[in-house]
Amino acid sequence: MKTINTILVATLFLVLTSSILTLTANAQCDVVDTLPGGGQLVECNGNDNNGLQTTTLNDIVNMNQGSSITGPDFISLSAGDDILNMNGATIMLGPSINLSTGNDTMNVLDGSKIINTSGCINAASEDDTIIIDNAVLECGSAGVNGAAGNDIVELSNTTFTISNQGAHAVTTSNDDDQITIGNRVLLVTNDAQSIDCGTGDDTLTFAMNVPAEQLASISAEIAAADPQAGSITINGYFYSWERCDELVNALNTGPKNVPTLSQWGLITLAALIGIFAVVVAKRRFQKN
Repeated sequence: MKTINTILVATLFLVLTSSILTLTANAQCDVVDTLPGGGQLVECNGNDNNGLQTTTLNDIVNMNQGSSITGPDFISLSAGDDILNMNGATIMLGPSINLSTGNDTMNVLDGSKIINTSGCINAASEDDTIIIDNAVLECGSAGVNGAAGNDIVELSNTTFTISNQGAHAVTTSNDDDQITIGNRVLLVTNDAQSIDCGTGDDTLTFAMNVPAEQLASISAEIAAADPQAGSITINGYFYSWERCDELVNALNTGPKNVPTLSQWGLITLAALIGIFAVVVAKRRFQKN
């Protein structure tokens, strides 16, 4: 009996130890695989308060649903062509997220939040792509800084709040950049143009859905606006810009509504079809 109790206690200890180790592993950003070329695949689950710095190779970082990186440390993707995916995750830091050198991609999706007391995203040099959809950014000195390189910034279903005086929500700086504004993008800045295209051959594209009856008038406003400095209100959202070279009209009226039946409508339709089938069958039976 004593032996059995000892075994049970030992087994329970191993189970608890395993659970604790699992929880510890899931509460940080862990390297889970090596990518072709030697880079790392990093998966983030739970909370990590130690920041994040990748290798100088091509790395992929996945911040999964509910994960977060907090604390005073920084996030740096270092050199290499890196990818940072935020899927329903949170980053809360003091310094900016530094994409560093390389052709980097950052996807901020599915209800993700970035709360930084300085700038939120610093793309640094090279050609970078930043896609932000269904997210909230609360930043200090800047929202997205594209810096040098031919950058692509696409925004939709997102709220930017920039607290510092004179700061921009999006700045793409040097070279030839593309900024696209989609549906429901709220840019809240403190006495500044919300978008600064910087130097180079830059385009600002408006790609949101608008009511069909307003399409012509809004399109005319875009065509008449000065790319170098101007503003426009679309769907109640205010956008202002400076130092852009071309304004592109990619407005559309959205998907057309297709009539559908409710659950009771489907039940009624099925009942009518059944009644019709019974009537047809009865007539055929009477003829025979």
